[in-house]
Amino acid sequence: MLQALELANKAKGMTYPNPSVGALIVKSDKIIAKGYHQKAGAAHAEVNALKKAGKLARGACMYVTLEPCSTFGKTPPCTHAIITAGIDRVVIATADSNPIHRHKGIKILKKHGIKVDVGVLGQEARKVNEDFNKFMKHNKPFITLKIAQTLDGKMAAYTGDSKWITSLDSRKMAHELRFRSQAILTGIGTVLSDNPKLTNRLYSKNNNPIRIILDSQLKIPLNANILKDNCPKVIIFTSQKANQKKYKQLSMLKHVDIIKVKKTAAGLSLKEILKILGEMNIINILIETGPKLLSSFINQDLVDKIIFFIAPKLLADKNAFGVDTGMKKKISEAISLKNTTYKILGNEIMLEAYI
Repeated sequence: MLQALELANKAKGMTYPNPSVGALIVKSDKIIAKGYHQKAGAAHAEVNALKKAGKLARGACMYVTLEPCSTFGKTPPCTHAIITAGIDRVVIATADSNPIHRHKGIKILKKHGIKVDVGVLGQEARKVNEDFNKFMKHNKPFITLKIAQTLDGKMAAYTGDSKWITSLDSRKMAHELRFRSQAILTGIGTVLSDNPKLTNRLYSKNNNPIRIILDSQLKIPLNANILKDNCPKVIIFTSQKANQKKYKQLSMLKHVDIIKVKKTAAGLSLKEILKILGEMNIINILIETGPKLLSSFINQDLVDKIIFFIAPKLLADKNAFGVDTGMKKKISEAISLKNTTYKILGNEIMLEAYI
């Protein structure tokens, strides 16, 4: 099953809004075929593996990271392909969190006399599709914050300068995060100060995330980098009081959608924005923005995971900018993170944790 999980991770970022799935077929203790779901609308992992196995699939065992689908969609059901191929046993890491499919594929396979085992490396398989699982349960995107900071928790100097806190090794990993994300969100402050592209420049250039910008007054320049380049879509959230001239100008851009939402004392309504994005079938969002907006997501309890890139540097300045989660009088009031893992990237640390 470990190899099947590796296959599932191989196309992470290419299959949205579908889950990432890997499958392999074993016969006489030998792997005879491997397959994974490569992109939305294409053949599923099980079918790709079965095509490679051909007639050898009869009497074999299939290992798959997610319960095989049982309904017709853009592709025929995988259960039918498995049954027709003569697979004798199916080992499934985890049941499908999609209520349309959940447990149905398992029942169909058993009904046709196929031995089914469920739960092998289930926790690991659920992590692969943690975004998909949350979306299926709550119809809300999985939110990941990316924070690059100094050892004393500062994201920028008091002047606003933040390039570069981290090294090339960490920035390469940040581009991989973009590659694996369906959408990336930032605020107008970051657009005006850094003029970022927020594209995936170190991996497949054909897989750039949807770019989402929060801009209550539509201050974004028409020649901003974030409006250019190879991007499937740009979504700008603004308020009812937005600049109408700029609204009309941006509306002329075919790849740009402008959506008006409520504005609160803390800024544009993040909850309304995430609700709309969920309705647009966006299941995964990477937040790359300044300390103020990052803090708003944390303070409103809208974050699932935080990825810290920590550089061995000290700004040692109380006026420098970092995440602000409000005044905490006691250590017991601190926000606790869980399931923490880390990687060493050159001279820096990448720390991943869940709220």
